[in-house]
Amino acid sequence: MKKIILLAVLGLSLQLASAQINDHALGLRFGYGGGISYQHKFSKTTRGEFNGQFLLGSSYSTLRLTGIYQWFFDMDRGFGFYAGPGVSTGSVSIGDNYNGKGDNGFFVSVGGQVGIEYTFEDLPLQLSIDVLPMLSVVNNYDDIYLDPALGIRYVF
Repeated sequence: MKKIILLAVLGLSLQLASAQINDHALGLRFGYGGGISYQHKFSKTTRGEFNGQFLLGSSYSTLRLTGIYQWFFDMDRGFGFYAGPGVSTGSVSIGDNYNGKGDNGFFVSVGGQVGIEYTFEDLPLQLSIDVLPMLSVVNNYDDIYLDPALGIRYVF
């Protein structure tokens, strides 16, 4: 019974949260490898985030494109929380000294993203910290890909 009440209160509080999403945001996301990040508003509480990332390691290199559907919750004074499901696809090139499993070539991963952001009131600037865990479903060169990152975006 306590779990049902807790879920009802949580659901009601999420419904009452008023979000302030920027129409667009474009910038960089610094995780495992650098990348370009773009956010597009879908509604008052949802948006899409699209990331292009290139990683050049000593034993492999990766080009990764990721799309995430996010629910955004305004916390207060420019802070916001977001979470949502996503899919990632790309290509990996593995060197001779790679110790993992999988093969060169195309891959697909599914997962999600959770993070917190701050949008400055007087500047068109947004800072975010998030984590993007992905589970490989095609060509699993990594079973689970965990990408914590710092984002810096221009909002417009």
